[in-house]
Amino acid sequence: MRTSYGLMTDEKCEDFLEAIQPLPGRGAYHYFSSGSPWEDQAELFLSLTKDKGFHFFALDIDKAFNKSSMGFIQSAEKWMNFVAKETGKRVLLYTNPSVYIEWLMPFAEAEKPWMQDWPL
Repeated sequence: MRTSYGLMTDEKCEDFLEAIQPLPGRGAYHYFSSGSPWEDQAELFLSLTKDKGFHFFALDIDKAFNKSSMGFIQSAEKWMNFVAKETGKRVLLYTNPSVYIEWLMPFAEAEKPWMQDWPL
C-alpha cells in the first residue's frame, strides 16, 4: 500500500492499514519526489511504517511530477539504503520498464548499475 508521496501522507493510509492487517504479506511503498530532500522523505516514510507489521518496503520511481537528474537517481539510492538499514527489512525498487531504461540507466555506473542490487 502507498503510505506517502514526497512529503505528504497518503490520505487513505490509516484506512488501508487496518484493512490489510489480516493479509500474510504486507508491503508499504513511498512515491519518490525529485522536489523534496530524500532524508525528509525517508523519515516521513519510516514514521508511517514503524511498528505497523509490514514485511517489506518499496520505493516507487516514476515520471509524474518528477525531473530526471543524476542527483534524483543518487537520492533514490540513498533513500533505499537508509530505509533498508533502519528497518532491517527488504526494500524493492518499484518502477516500470520505460522509467528504468530512460531515467535510471543513463545515470548508472558503467560496470554495475546500483539498481541491480535491489529486487525490482
